[in-house]
Amino acid sequence: MSQGLLMGVALAALSQRAPAESQLASSLGQVLALAEGYPQLQADRLFIDLQVNLRDCEEHLQMARRYYNGAVRELNVLVESVPSNLLARLFGFAAGEYFSVNDHAERQAPNTEF
Repeated sequence: MSQGLLMGVALAALSQRAPAESQLASSLGQVLALAEGYPQLQADRLFIDLQVNLRDCEEHLQMARRYYNGAVRELNVLVESVPSNLLARLFGFAAGEYFSVNDHAERQAPNTEF
């Protein structure tokens, strides 16, 4: 697949990703809130490993978001600058949409420290 086609598929799915990430963050918050009521769970090695894995996963997601926004920025530059904009119009490429979360509460990484 060409990079342009992949970008088009990614842009189509972007509108579906933000609500899914919001739901995931909400569920994660509920799990962590439940854990606060159980001190023996907080001391359990597996739960500590879960916290570390969640933190690592969030770091990877942030890196992927930055990479995606960088790729969109490059696409937008190519779509809007001469001579590549001529080919972009010819083949139907359009400027991409950056991944962003508008709700400030959703922007915060879940706190996994107890």
